[in-house]
Amino acid sequence: MKFGSTANPQQVAAMGHVVDAYCKHLGIGHGTPEEEHIASLVLALHEVGIRGESELLRALIVPDHRLPSASREH
Repeated sequence: MKFGSTANPQQVAAMGHVVDAYCKHLGIGHGTPEEEHIASLVLALHEVGIRGESELLRALIVPDHRLPSASREH
């Protein structure tokens, strides 16, 4: 597995847009630990080869039926 891939300016901007959009959708504020966590997830997705805003957003969204039952709220 390749680590430490380089992102060009367009990719960095796309990752920023994804973090902003996802956090806004969830009501996560700027500069919060939660936003930093989302940013680290987006960066990790980029590191494994997921590129583009749509692809990154899709990778962040896990349908409820795919979550382990222990993590679902009843």
